[in-house]
Amino acid sequence: MGIMRAGWEALTPSWLATFLAVAEHLNYTRAAEALFLTQPAVSRQMQALHRATGVRLVEQLGKSLALTDAGQAFLREAQQLRGDLARAGEVLEGLRGGAAGRLRIGASSTPGLYVLPPALGRFLRERPGAKLEFRLANTLAIEEALLRNELDVGFVGGHLVNTDLEAEPLVGDEVLVYAARTHPLARARRIRPEQLVEQTFITREAGSATRRTFEAWLAGRGLALRHVIELACPEAIKRLVAAGVGVAMSSCQGLPKQGGGFRTLRVPGLEIRRQLLVVRHKDKVLTPLLEEFVNAVRLTARPCSGDGQGHA
Repeated sequence: MGIMRAGWEALTPSWLATFLAVAEHLNYTRAAEALFLTQPAVSRQMQALHRATGVRLVEQLGKSLALTDAGQAFLREAQQLRGDLARAGEVLEGLRGGAAGRLRIGASSTPGLYVLPPALGRFLRERPGAKLEFRLANTLAIEEALLRNELDVGFVGGHLVNTDLEAEPLVGDEVLVYAARTHPLARARRIRPEQLVEQTFITREAGSATRRTFEAWLAGRGLALRHVIELACPEAIKRLVAAGVGVAMSSCQGLPKQGGGFRTLRVPGLEIRRQLLVVRHKDKVLTPLLEEFVNAVRLTARPCSGDGQGHA
């Protein structure tokens, strides 16, 4: 069987779509259902793709499918190609006005829960015809969605991990450590970092920018968290902290200035200031509606007061 040329012109969009569906489902029948094709049609397209590339991308292991090493490597490139093709199509749609009413927004927990809602509420009241898709996830997941062109713009609290993404500052932020007012450390005048790591920390998963930032501060002092309870929901973390289960870290945006049953812990040297960011793919052309929304967020976003106690 001859091998076709494996340049970009040999990789048709339909083959890429088929490969991505097979890679997602690892089942020809379910991939066919997702693509509205027959199972034999999916099998034929995968065979054609194997001939075009000259390597086996998927292999049968008993009754299951699995990606080969080549398939894993090609998957990353295929996802990026899909995003590039979608962005090219969006440029044309934008010229025709077809994508003007769509907002595909993603945010990590800090901006998504505490910064964006006021802007979203006001903006959608003024633009009732806009179609909103809003995804809340950790910073790493938002960046990956931007690379796959599943989102148009993201709002995150961490540094970028991919050079295909570019960011602009949105609003100032600070990472604080807090506990219930009844916690033994709550009234301490001075808490050493070594005392902090002895505590049970209730924290987000490893992809959280707030957690990464705080752990980097600890690592700079030769320390690491010892006792960790991981939760995906910041509000659930607050509930456990309020119940006295442990202490936690948070953006100052997420802590009330007064009340709430919490107290910010006094740790000399703990000054973790950062910028929340607006992120997009470097090749993404935002529609006028998206540009207007980003500007609306900038107008409503407020930095913390600088006293370690929430908003100004």
